[in-house]
Amino acid sequence: MGFWGYTFTPEFTPMKVTIENHDGRLRLRWQHQGKRFCFACGVKADAVGMSVARMRAAEIERGIQAGYFDPTLLKYKPQRLGRNGTDITAPELFHRFT
Repeated sequence: MGFWGYTFTPEFTPMKVTIENHDGRLRLRWQHQGKRFCFACGVKADAVGMSVARMRAAEIERGIQAGYFDPTLLKYKPQRLGRNGTDITAPELFHRFT
């Protein structure tokens, strides 16, 4: 029994995303709606990598709490530039203008 005879049950249990060192690289692990998730951060297990992993973990935890979690994990992966008509590398740009 809780305060004044009422039993309090939390409606929300906060999710905890754990950061693991896997062979010198950092990855995140957590559970959501009965499924286990694993996300490779793509960074080394050092101070800079740990800060990147903490930011990703916080982003995932916010997504779960707010209800906009992406189970495909595409939202949390860094965007990479592809090769299309508008992408150009620095050397190519230099050669075009010299």
